[in-house]
Amino acid sequence: MAKLAWKINRLRTMAPAEVAWRLRQALQARFEKHGIGLLRRPPAAHGASAQVWLGSMPVNLDVRPYRQAADRILSGRFDMFALRGIELGFPPHWQRDPKTGTVAPQAFG
Repeated sequence: MAKLAWKINRLRTMAPAEVAWRLRQALQARFEKHGIGLLRRPPAAHGASAQVWLGSMPVNLDVRPYRQAADRILSGRFDMFALRGIELGFPPHWQRDPKTGTVAPQAFG
């Protein structure tokens, strides 16, 4: 009963805009928990973002460093923060801490 009285008192002290905002946040969190409203269509490209930013490819490009980097990723070795060449596998297990190996639970957060 005390909990209900506290909530009613809290609601009385809030402005209508705050009540509406908190209600919207609570509903959005509940919908997202069930996967509703997470996917949004990106806006259409227009203006400066739609212009080509690279006029032409370099003529004498050394592809070796890029090929070596791609081969390292495909073999499951990554550079992450201060860790170099750590084995994460391919595709990487994103819930595992690369330093400690601790696996985070896959739950709604």
